[in-house]
Amino acid sequence: MMNQAPFTQNFTGAPNALIRPGHASAIRSASDFFRHIRRSLPALALWVVLCVGIGFVILFRSTPEYTASTLVIVEPHRVVAGSTAPENLNQAPFDTSEFESQMQIVRSERLLRFVFDTLKLANAPELAPEAPSLLQRLIGMIRPNSGAPASKGDKVSAAFLDFMNRVGVRRVGLSYVLEISYRAPSPDVSASRANSIAAAYILDQIDIRFESAKRGGEYLQTRIADIAAERAAAFAAVQSGEALRDRFPDSDARILSAAIPPTGKSSPKSALILVFAFTIGLLSGLAFLAVRFALDRTIRTPEQVRELVGGEAVVAVPAISRRERRRLLNVSPGLDRSERSDFLDALRTLRAAILVSGRGRGRSLSVGVLSCNPREGRSAIALQLALTIAASGRLVRLLDCSFENATLTRALAPYEQNSLNAFFASGDAEVMPACVEIAPNLEFMPAVTADHPLDRDAFVGGRQMEHLLKGGAEESYAVLDLPSLRGSSDAAAIASLLDGVIIVVEAGRTTMDELQAAMAACFGNVHVYGIALNKFKA
Repeated sequence: MMNQAPFTQNFTGAPNALIRPGHASAIRSASDFFRHIRRSLPALALWVVLCVGIGFVILFRSTPEYTASTLVIVEPHRVVAGSTAPENLNQAPFDTSEFESQMQIVRSERLLRFVFDTLKLANAPELAPEAPSLLQRLIGMIRPNSGAPASKGDKVSAAFLDFMNRVGVRRVGLSYVLEISYRAPSPDVSASRANSIAAAYILDQIDIRFESAKRGGEYLQTRIADIAAERAAAFAAVQSGEALRDRFPDSDARILSAAIPPTGKSSPKSALILVFAFTIGLLSGLAFLAVRFALDRTIRTPEQVRELVGGEAVVAVPAISRRERRRLLNVSPGLDRSERSDFLDALRTLRAAILVSGRGRGRSLSVGVLSCNPREGRSAIALQLALTIAASGRLVRLLDCSFENATLTRALAPYEQNSLNAFFASGDAEVMPACVEIAPNLEFMPAVTADHPLDRDAFVGGRQMEHLLKGGAEESYAVLDLPSLRGSSDAAAIASLLDGVIIVVEAGRTTMDELQAAMAACFGNVHVYGIALNKFKA
């Protein structure tokens, strides 16, 4: 049995000790979700800014409109029996239904049509049809008939409907006061239209008395003349859009407060639109992140790996700066090992697991570094792990076994003639290939040279490979940069010849299913020293 460190785990036990799929759902916690949000903050912030930007575009393209209001007080009257004089009119209270009827009179098509026709608003600028939107133009290109010009009658009807939609009527609290408002692109126009509608409502009240007086007989001729004068004044107010200053005894309503041009726009509401755009952007972004988090099966934290494989041999290798990343595949100058570095501390943890496992064995120890997918940082970790072991005084041989993508060979010895390719092509297992010394206690064997084709069969199962692994000096270490499991079927076969492997997992890229497949490939044949969660962001 191999001696094992407390922080390592032998995964060659029973199958249910190797992979625990049932725990995959339990490893998603609230802290993971908040960590996911923190990682996605730049994208979330960009989305919110985009939504707010759309809000600014809407504000910029929207025509500002102003709402002016006039207050009309309704004073119901009742004629005293036997009298026809306005002075003898007494107030009679309204109930709620009767007051609602007065509001419907103001909203009625008859009264608003009278104002619309009197002011000749069919061609009013605020009622002109808007230019077709981009969507409408596209529909018109697909269906040419849908964009046919409307008839004159249709345009007038559309203008009148727009006019009605711009009129607002409401009761002020529980009082007898009606607020009549009108919305228009111009402050002056909105005030004029509101005053005209209020005057039309008073004129409607006078007309009722006028018709009643005409049916009353000749003795009411004086009253008819008075009402006619009131009617003419109200009609003139409808046309001019000015407020009625006089009080008309024959109307149940009078102007309490005339409409004046508003000083501020009523729509679009800038603050409301921007707050709404910000809220929609934030909530939709969080909703998208929540859905993505729920469906995400990529590995992001060491806890996920521990729960998934049931072991504690997980080392988080932190993400480093771009400048340091470029130095990972260099021996000189390489990384400054005298400074405090979380990255190097993670590699020292892996080194401790390997050295403790090989203590007292009295022979060379072979360690493979493999990954689930290409470009997960496997070659850089293999090199830095070899340098870390060599820095402790052990003799280390670093072998580039990634023939499909010989990253270490290109970085460390691109022109070297001796290579694993040439060694296997020779067929001689007794002659050990010459290595290149790249650092104190560290030798490197390149993967390929241009003039020797690769014999894959000899590499995977031949005695040359076994002799190469056993031919090192005692207490020496061989670190092999293996191809990815996804990129080559040789990785698992080579790993079976080794004393153990380090599995490299890239945080945010490798999925749980891929790690499970990697562990299944090693199951029963390979001792796993640990799993390196590379590019981890706390």
